[in-house]
Amino acid sequence: MKKLFITLLNLNLIFFVIVNCKTGSQMKMEPGNQVSFNKKEGYNESTRKVSTLLIYNKSSKKLGDLSDSIANVIGATIDTKVSQIYGESIVGGQAINELANKLKLKDFDKAVQNIVESQLDTATLTNDSKKTFSTIIEKGKIDALAIPVISSNSDKMFQGEKIQIHLIVFDGKSSNIQYVASSDLFAAKPEDITLYSSKPDQAKANSTALMIENTNKFMLNIQMAIKPNSVSNAVAETQKESVKDAVSQNNDSPKEKEFLEPLDNWLKSKIKIGLGPLAIWIVGILILII
Repeated sequence: MKKLFITLLNLNLIFFVIVNCKTGSQMKMEPGNQVSFNKKEGYNESTRKVSTLLIYNKSSKKLGDLSDSIANVIGATIDTKVSQIYGESIVGGQAINELANKLKLKDFDKAVQNIVESQLDTATLTNDSKKTFSTIIEKGKIDALAIPVISSNSDKMFQGEKIQIHLIVFDGKSSNIQYVASSDLFAAKPEDITLYSSKPDQAKANSTALMIENTNKFMLNIQMAIKPNSVSNAVAETQKESVKDAVSQNNDSPKEKEFLEPLDNWLKSKIKIGLGPLAIWIVGILILII
């Protein structure tokens, strides 16, 4: 019975791979963490080298507030995922601040603020801000700059306030915004809000894990929007590995072999092919179809 169950499981997994390979380009966003994704006039599919700034706090208007540990973890997670999406690990974060200082771009922080407010509020994107970012991109020999944004200080979560994360990408070639992505609102769990008054470090640790999980889903949705094939291929490869693992469990005990031997003999008498070769043949054909 175990062998029969494994065989049925194999067929289910193979069918699941086929369905996902056929419909991968139509994959939906991760449930429970929808993302608003808006392409702008500067969208550029050939973008490869993207540097990610330190995370910007929209409420306090601060870039890279070191006192907000959760926000910085979110920013670092976004930085890592941006590198994975575009395929190259490009230095960002504090290095961008240092480059701005080296280039004597005194209004760098104001440019960041202006770009954020122009995309998330009602401010107008100024030519000075465009020039500042374009200069950094040119001198840094990159294609684009990504600005991760958190709506408010993460400590506000423990007061019951929901927060939101955004990602704004500025294109160097066109000196315009490529796209703006915004997440759902995130909230700390009620039990962590209660825990915060007695064990703030533990509450922050719990919420940090939750924010990393939400940020990863947010970035996966962005990857789906700009490079759907890369996500589909990754899912398909994972599913194929699951099929391989399931098929590899065919090392049967003597009792299981004895149980399947009549079926094996019957197949040999009717179609001259045993159960094992037939199963391998079917799997091979299905993988070729995929």
